[in-house]
Amino acid sequence: MEARPCANAWRMAERFGRIRTRTHRGKLRWYADFGRFGRVWSLRGEPFESRPEAESILRAIQGDVARGTPKRLAVEKWLPASSQAHRVERWLGLWLEDLEAQVASGERSPSYLREIKRWAKAGPRGYLAVLGPQSIHALDYTALRQWQKKLAEHGLRGKTLWNVTGGLSSFLGWLVRTGVLERVPPVPWPRYDEHVPQIVRPEVQDRILEAIPDRKRGVFLVMALLGLRHSEAWALDGRDYRDGRLWVRKARKGRTLDSPLRGTKNRRPRVLPVPDALAAWIEEHVPRETLLQGGPLFPNPRTGKAWSPTSFRRTWEKACETAKLPVLKPYETLRHSTATEWMRRGASEREVQELLGHRTRHATPRYARLADERLESIVGRRRDSG
Repeated sequence: MEARPCANAWRMAERFGRIRTRTHRGKLRWYADFGRFGRVWSLRGEPFESRPEAESILRAIQGDVARGTPKRLAVEKWLPASSQAHRVERWLGLWLEDLEAQVASGERSPSYLREIKRWAKAGPRGYLAVLGPQSIHALDYTALRQWQKKLAEHGLRGKTLWNVTGGLSSFLGWLVRTGVLERVPPVPWPRYDEHVPQIVRPEVQDRILEAIPDRKRGVFLVMALLGLRHSEAWALDGRDYRDGRLWVRKARKGRTLDSPLRGTKNRRPRVLPVPDALAAWIEEHVPRETLLQGGPLFPNPRTGKAWSPTSFRRTWEKACETAKLPVLKPYETLRHSTATEWMRRGASEREVQELLGHRTRHATPRYARLADERLESIVGRRRDSG
């Protein structure tokens, strides 16, 4: 049940706005005047025919203000649907401001915000900006379907079109939560064939890993054993390894050992147990001063610095050639294949979600649907059980 505003809130709201009159083309017109917050001349585009009509809208707006709605928003709600106040481009800007605040508080991923900004900016990738001149009240199923067709004509298809539609759906949901729209209109979700990762058996992983020189093997080994993303493995610092655990987080300039944990792709940290094989590699190849003072935990031995995408790719391709295998995709061969193997050996979706760092469980079921086990036994059993 909606909370009723207190008497004091009503008294304050009743001072907001008044009914005025004006003669237009020889006819008396009534309107609700809210000073710097604007004027309401009509009921969603239909001019007021009498003072009681204008007063009813005035009372409705005052009621919204008494219940806590910002004054400008309470007034704009009653402006004609064609008003500039209701244009998509305006509300996209306000949504981006809200997303920036969510990123600053750790509720949203910075990568998500960057993608939405690209879509909301005029240009070749301004997929949401295409809707800018339209009214948010005109975004019904037909309008959204026409928008999708227009994007498809410019070559946008498949999962990208699905993702952009998801961004628009999030925007519409935000409009409802802020009280601008009463409900989310039906969204026409496009169909697409989801990419199926190329999954390999542990024996194939082992052949490729053995073909990589031992000093270079660490970064590939941690991805194969713990299912890390490329960026996560490259960013690991020597101080992230302690007490047989890895603290997986996003690299930050000036980060100290005692600084708060920060997430990775979605700014959520993970603390993972280190299997014996990986611990042995670290003990043999990582200097003690790196573990105490910092530096790349798995550097490119040729440069002593973090791996670059080019160096990583060339080393991987050469290893595939040495192992007499076609050049496989490292992300799928290491991360996806490892996750699938975990579940084949008894890990639950919840455990795999925690190990891989998925924000929700929706991305995890692609690997398999098996029973619950302990994290320690999963990463240990992966290699030790043969």
